[in-house]
Amino acid sequence: MNSHKKLYMVDDITILKKSHQSRENLYGKHTKKENWANAIPEIVEDSRGKTLRILGHDVMSSFEEPYMKALGEVATENGGNILNVGYGLGYLDQAIENHRNECNVKEHHIIEINKHIANTAKDKQPCCNIIRADWHDAIEDFNESQFNGIVYDGYPLKFGEVHRDGVEFIEQVMKNRILKKGGVLTFYADATEQFGSQFVTYLSDLGFSKVEVEKTKEIIPPKGIEYWNHNHFLVPKLVY
Repeated sequence: MNSHKKLYMVDDITILKKSHQSRENLYGKHTKKENWANAIPEIVEDSRGKTLRILGHDVMSSFEEPYMKALGEVATENGGNILNVGYGLGYLDQAIENHRNECNVKEHHIIEINKHIANTAKDKQPCCNIIRADWHDAIEDFNESQFNGIVYDGYPLKFGEVHRDGVEFIEQVMKNRILKKGGVLTFYADATEQFGSQFVTYLSDLGFSKVEVEKTKEIIPPKGIEYWNHNHFLVPKLVY
């Protein structure tokens, strides 16, 4: 596969230019995998709400909570075994747990690379299987057709992966065949409107039979949020 190289979720990447440039000076040697994994995260609370910050990067903010709930709803619609990548502030995994009984969620796995955040996840979600690892390393340990729902909310550790790190994840999910037939995959989407034609074709070539996208209700980021400057998010649903 490897056709993900240089592929973005939108055809016109100029619409992502502002948030792309705002992160450029944050990347360097300190964002190496081992440094990120061991860094002590900060929880900053101010007029913007609550923000998770690691090595100077704003990783997640509390204004995203409604978006995380929407992604969690998609990921659990078939019940069964669920995988999430990236714990962050815990909103997404709490949303998954909120659907555990009504959707018959049997297993809930969380991959989190930062050891301190992984420990927080263990404390707050004791019924979940917490895997402290880079998803690149963990994904090959899962069984074929293990998951009914998969959701990705990771954070790019290389500047070249900003706004496109989810593309490689989707490819590796399909390469390792860990999503069941009829299962759904959703993810934090760095796009504001419909996906670009190249990305949709790519998803079809990977084996997805449906690519559905809905907009959230209005979610306005507070002033000072550098990584998102739109009044909504996209909620993707890829059906295998």
